[in-house]
Amino acid sequence: MKTTGRLYHANSNTFMHCKLTVSDECVVFSNDEGLHERLPKQQLVLGMAIKGQAQDITLPGGRRFLCDDSAFRLNQRGVSSFIERCEQHKGLAIGAIVLCPLLLYWLFFVAIPHVAASSAAHFPDSVVETIGQQSMTLIEKAALEPTQLDEQKIA
Repeated sequence: MKTTGRLYHANSNTFMHCKLTVSDECVVFSNDEGLHERLPKQQLVLGMAIKGQAQDITLPGGRRFLCDDSAFRLNQRGVSSFIERCEQHKGLAIGAIVLCPLLLYWLFFVAIPHVAASSAAHFPDSVVETIGQQSMTLIEKAALEPTQLDEQKIA
């Protein structure tokens, strides 16, 4: 299997165009400028295979190869990853859009107040009073104080 792509230098955004040739046990990087490097597949670190994005391959020494073909996968032959399957599942996507706001609402308006109320019974009254005063002061400073705009900006 052959493909083309960009080989990025370690810790840099400079690259050179090269060809990747894949065999059963090794990969060969080559280009017109004389680069010819043969590496066993075990030395390569493969990036996550996400549909629509090219899979990046990290070489020893920190260099990275990014394929031009976004469908090319070095480690998977037609088998999509769990993340790809979740992204393609419409029911999961719609469920996440609906359930995430509901979860946040439940967390902030049900769970946290319930835990705070039930834990207040286990503290001395002076501690509860101090925490309440500090919370109210924080809320007043953050949200309830009037804004202080310049007269020119108000008009």
